[in-house]
Amino acid sequence: YQRAIDADPTNANILGAYATFLKNIRGDMGQAEQMYQRAIDADPTNARNLGAYATFLKNIRGDMGQAEQMYQRAIDADPTNA
Repeated sequence: YQRAIDADPTNANILGAYATFLKNIRGDMGQAEQMYQRAIDADPTNARNLGAYATFLKNIRGDMGQAEQMYQRAIDADPTNA
């Protein structure tokens, strides 16, 4: 992932995939959250990353309010994305 990020540091799909890897495989929640935030900064309309970060906030951080906001942003970005 690091080489892909170095080659294209604003690619929201790569950043989001790396965030998920950090969360699920490495168990590094701090780095995962930073990568989710970078991914969303890179593309604030990427429904996949918004939804993944919302799930992270709900399940890992227990922040239901922020999670709900992220879920709403994901729906607004792509209402057809289930």
